[in-house]
Order: sequence, then structure tokens, then C-alpha cells
Amino acid sequence: MAQRALEIDARDKPDLDAEAIILGSPVLPEMPREPGYHEPAALWHGNVAGSGRGPQRAYYVVVYDDSTGRCACPDFYFRGILRRNLSFECKHLRLARAGLSA
Repeated sequence: MAQRALEIDARDKPDLDAEAIILGSPVLPEMPREPGYHEPAALWHGNVAGSGRGPQRAYYVVVYDDSTGRCACPDFYFRGILRRNLSFECKHLRLARAGLSA
């Protein structure tokens, strides 16, 4: 049986865009900011314990003053970051918000 070389990143072809492959569309340019836009400030950041079913015991979470947040868990990455859904909240982000309001 003859073997052939497998070329993952051919030099004569452009780099693959992983985000476009996952989302099925080309990457959109960054949206222009509205007048008066301010960069959100972090209200809280730290580790939130995972449920034990994920790959890590805890995930790094940031809660911002504009009611958005970020989490390092896979759920937030695939549903919030790749889909550009700024309002998505994973369970770790909800736990962090609950701790702030308590």
C-alpha cells in the first residue's frame, strides 16, 4: 500500500479561518462603535467552581458594568464568543452575578 504525504497547511494556499469553518460564514469586520461608547469596566473577576462534568474544576469569569461578562468555559466560548452573542450567560457567569447581588 502506497502512502502519500498529508498537507494540512499548504504554503501556496491561504491560512484556514477556523471561525469561518465553525460558523459557516466569513469573519465579519468589527462593528463601528456608537457615539459615546465607553469600554466596560470590570465589576468582578475571579474563578467560579465548575460542576465537575467539564474539563476544568474552575473557570475564570469577568463581570462587567454594562451587564455583560466573559467566562473561560467551552459553553461560553462556543455560544457567546464564536456566535458574537454578547448577552449569552453560561452557568458560571450566572453564579458570579448571583454572588454580586447577594
